[in-house]
Amino acid sequence: MSVSRPKTCALLAIVSFAACADRPFVRNDPPVTNGGVTVALAGQRCRRRVRHDQNGILDLVLALRVTNGGPAPLTIDPARLALVVRGDANLPDEHGAPVTIGPGLSSPVRVHYRAWSNARCDEPMSVSLDAALSVPTLQPLTFTPEASDT
Repeated sequence: MSVSRPKTCALLAIVSFAACADRPFVRNDPPVTNGGVTVALAGQRCRRRVRHDQNGILDLVLALRVTNGGPAPLTIDPARLALVVRGDANLPDEHGAPVTIGPGLSSPVRVHYRAWSNARCDEPMSVSLDAALSVPTLQPLTFTPEASDT
């Protein structure tokens, strides 16, 4: 029996909070690099729900790829990857444990944000990396997840 990709994603979403964060971005920065460390945006899943009281919840899953081209291991703590929308910073609601990446290796990192705001999937956002990485300063990655918010 063949399972289609949408059904597979729905099934995986039950098992894993970060399933299917594989949609392309409408706009995203190229990878940022410093000290041999590179961080790139790899995919996203964004949707916004409006509650009965008209308050919105931005539901965003981000997939990143961290590559360590430096000479020493580095650690990334996904819990400290701050999403910034309209000047407000939000830490992820769901994330993995800190990951240590050896020299010459890469690792995927997935985070899930549920921001209680009226932020939309079709507006510019950024992810601040500094507090999450044990390496020299990296610029935030800026992006727009979707072309529309519907």
